Amino acid sequence: MMLFCKQNMDVLTVSSENLKQSVLSPNEIDYLREVDVMNDFETYQNRLNEIKELSCVNEKQILSLLDSLEREQYFSQEYEELCKQVSLEREDYQKIKDFSLDHNLDIKVNSGSLDLINEDKVVVVSLDSVQKTGEVLIGEHYYRRTENYYTNVQRGEFRLPGYEIKDTYNVYGPNSSLTGSIKVVEVNGTKYEIPIVKEERQYHGMLVRTYGTPDFKKYAVATISIKEDAVIRDASSHKKEATRILAQNFIEGKHFPGTFTEQQELALREIANGKVAETILGLTPHHSGNAEMQYVPTDLHKAVNHLGGSWLMNEKNYFKGFECHDTEQIRSNLSSSQLEYISEILPLKDADLLIDRIDELNDMEGFPPKAIDSDEGVAKLLESIQHDINPLYLEAPQDAVQIEEISETMSCMKELNYNEWKEISFDKRMEVLQELENNIAEIAHRPSCEVCAKKLGDGHMGYYSQDSNKIVINSDFISSNSEKAYNNVLETLVHEGRHAYQCYNLYEREVHPRQGEISNWRMNEIEYGYQDVKHFGFKIYEMQPVEADARAFSEDVFKSYMDKKA
Repeated sequence: MMLFCKQNMDVLTVSSENLKQSVLSPNEIDYLREVDVMNDFETYQNRLNEIKELSCVNEKQILSLLDSLEREQYFSQEYEELCKQVSLEREDYQKIKDFSLDHNLDIKVNSGSLDLINEDKVVVVSLDSVQKTGEVLIGEHYYRRTENYYTNVQRGEFRLPGYEIKDTYNVYGPNSSLTGSIKVVEVNGTKYEIPIVKEERQYHGMLVRTYGTPDFKKYAVATISIKEDAVIRDASSHKKEATRILAQNFIEGKHFPGTFTEQQELALREIANGKVAETILGLTPHHSGNAEMQYVPTDLHKAVNHLGGSWLMNEKNYFKGFECHDTEQIRSNLSSSQLEYISEILPLKDADLLIDRIDELNDMEGFPPKAIDSDEGVAKLLESIQHDINPLYLEAPQDAVQIEEISETMSCMKELNYNEWKEISFDKRMEVLQELENNIAEIAHRPSCEVCAKKLGDGHMGYYSQDSNKIVINSDFISSNSEKAYNNVLETLVHEGRHAYQCYNLYEREVHPRQGEISNWRMNEIEYGYQDVKHFGFKIYEMQPVEADARAFSEDVFKSYMDKKA
């Protein structure tokens, strides 16, 4: 699988005008062009919107059929109309417009705010051009709904220079309608007044805004801070850690006399002496933040229905079903007897035996085994021991999550910064690239490749060899100090690493969460065969599923990385 440098290839080019396939009738185009966009923009825009609705095409498709002058006039007039209502730089407008066209969003001004609105009338992006702030809605979750709602915008995808943009995710709990009020509950003859609040906390690079959160602070007997890595661990470990700290604090006399009953004090002493427990009788550890636990009377905690903080901390809850609502991805559940067959060996703590037994039940002749936690029932069984299992056997994160984590990793690697990169030796650059590849492989739940340098000649950036599990990059680009060569090297590494990920899913284990995409890769690679440039031409090579996927993935990672550097 080769990634070729487009600029250096002798490819037959075809005029873009000849490639356009009209999605509108001549009458519809004439109907739009009857109006002079410069003199009557409002009528022109109304007709454009009318055509959109009647023809089931989007604005980007319509504008692609206009000549460049007419299209530029449309942009200029829209910009002038917006400037009558909000303060907006032309460069910012163009970035906003490009984003709105790519995501089929309408631009509207509402009370001084510039909003981008989708077909469901949901405000996806809201900008304050005076304060230079904005929010991007990634998605929403409503209590008791099985599916989350996503806006098809990835974290970090929309940014404007000089603006403080927050990626947000809204969660609506069972008491969301009571947000801002007091909920009165009666427990064992005692009335409690529980404030129902809106909470904003940073999780997974997003501002998660939760509506309807009960505030138990007034009635909590203790608040315990746990380690900051809590966000990547399971709820059981949070409770055990907090309860151990609670017991130690009790032994050290940090609680007022009478805080605990005699039975609770006895339990706390046992825990301080080494007993492992998630809580003590009568108290429930309540997640009140990333790394904070409140001990609330159990009966009171039960009396106020709410989404637990541990639910909020688990990224899978946000991205469950993200980009994958198609039926191809719904995998059949194992039966209760099969789950019992698996659970029999959990006490043995033998990971190899556990994996073999799950693979035995999921065996599909002719296909590689699936991620062992791809079945929902099995995933629940594995929750408590998941951290002890090699990620190579577990389902990989969604692409949106991989892109965010890889770009974040890149931004944290000091020597990947271009100014640092220019100053280090060739050998050191190879070490940095290998470190990056190791990190990417870990995020993607695949084996790491060996990164090698080789003179490949003009036009060749690099390739991935499945036989040797190596990523080979043109040494001329690695040794160059030009920023363009630097950019190409990073994109090539990510691109070829994606090919390694595709091969791992096709031949070793299906860890990719979108089964439909694996089917496309399989059809491309195995049924029809990989189509190289030499025999099929650049256009066919570029558009085949494995190349289109690797190219889009590497471009998204690099764009996210550059946005973080900006």
